[in-house]
This record gives sequence, C-alpha cells and structure tokens, in this order.
Amino acid sequence: MLIFIHENERNLINFRITIERMNSKKVVIIGGGNVAYHLISSITSSGHKLVQIYNRTPSKILNASGSANLVNQVHGITHEADIYIVCVKDTAIAEVVGSLRLKDKLVVHTSGNRSMNLLSEVSSKFGVFYPIQSFTKEIPIQFKKTPIIIEANTDAALKELELFAKSISNVVESMDELSRQKLNVAGVFANNFTNHLFTLVNDYLKNENIDFKILLPLIQNTVDKLSLGSPHEMQTGPAVRSDMATIQNHLEILNANPEMKEIYQYMTHKILNYYA
Repeated sequence: MLIFIHENERNLINFRITIERMNSKKVVIIGGGNVAYHLISSITSSGHKLVQIYNRTPSKILNASGSANLVNQVHGITHEADIYIVCVKDTAIAEVVGSLRLKDKLVVHTSGNRSMNLLSEVSSKFGVFYPIQSFTKEIPIQFKKTPIIIEANTDAALKELELFAKSISNVVESMDELSRQKLNVAGVFANNFTNHLFTLVNDYLKNENIDFKILLPLIQNTVDKLSLGSPHEMQTGPAVRSDMATIQNHLEILNANPEMKEIYQYMTHKILNYYA
C-alpha cells in the first residue's frame, strides 16, 4: 500500500526536524551518581547528544552510558560540548570543577542548596539545573513530570538553559538562590523527614510482628488527597479532633518505645496548636 504525504505536511515535518536539530545540544555530564544516572537516558531521549561522561570510577556508570565517551580525568573532559552538567554531591562541586576551564560554555550544577557562583571560574556562562526529585538508580524517574528549577548568571545564559530544561521537563521554573534554597529545605521535610518516619514506623511494626505494607494504602491515600486541596484541609487524626482520650491511650502504648513517644508528643502538640 502506498502512502502519499501532502506537500504541506512534508514541509511541516521537515520544519519540525530542522527546529529539533537547531535546539539539539551536545552535553557532558560530570559525575556518576543517582542524578547523573537518570539524566543520561532523559538527555538522549530528548533529542540531545550526550558526548561524554566524567566519573572517577567509570565502571559505576558504564551500563547507563550508552555511546557516550567515558573519562576519569578532569583534563580529559572535552571542550567541544554546549552544556556541561555537574552532577556530584554538594560538598564535591568546588573540588571537581577546581581545575576545569571551559571559557564561554554553559556550565551548571544540580544542587538545590549551593550557589551557582561555585562555577564562576569555570566559564563566563554558569548556573543551576536543579531537579526536584528523590533519585535512586534502581527506581525509574519520569523526568517530563519532574520540576526543574533553573538559575543563571546572565539573561542569555538563562534563556539557553530554559530551552534546554524545557526539552527535558514539562515543569521548568526560574528562581533566585535564596528561593531555591528554601525550596530545598521544604524538600527535606517533605521527602527525607517523612521517609525517616516511615523507617521508624517500619521498625516499630516489625518489632510487633506486623507487616509495614499494610499501611501502604493509607500512605498512598494521604499523598493522593494533596491534589484535592491544601495539606491543612486534609488533616485527620485524634489531634485535629482534640480527642485527648485516644491521644492518652496512644502515649501509654508507646511507653515501651521512648523515641516514638517523644515524636508522637511533639507532633500532637504541633497539630493541637495549629488547629486551636
């Protein structure tokens, strides 16, 4: 069967291909941690060319590197890319880029907390590309749904970074340093602290021979309800009802677990005061 494409449709397809090629960037990833691991596939699937990955231990990133060149020396990093993304832990950024000089290339780091000025000696164009997500290598991430916060030292650099970020994610927002750091703090509360609470609950239930997974529907429901209204509107439980009899019973049960009891008392006190 022959398929005929109208001339206008053919021209539109060619135009789209041309635009995609114009926006395509040659990218270098510096680092081999969890963020780098997930960025690799996202960059290539978004029409960009991942030309190189730097990591001190190349074998740790080998399986995800695809056709990208792997180097383990800073002096081996190519100067022929358009965008350089520094994906290392916050405390290692300054050390890793200390001897790196890339003139007018766009160089960004992925930290939610550190200043973009850590890159000021590396290039005349620098900034931040901060994905708000918890990254674990074994767990897939939908980068298109992952918010990315950007910042850059010039308007031109910000525009270039914005176009690149929007090819990776559907949610891109520009913030100044302090706002980004405040968001980073909020992320620690929303993700890291809640996960530690889950850890304590898991340990508590395990000690009582109860499977933690029985709480998964409750946890999922708690998260799902956040899309229906503000968190304070969704609050339930004995503290918001001022049910002191239930609270007292819970505290008595927790006498055998002082750590859990301390947290229970603190959180209950905060909820009682908030809704007073």
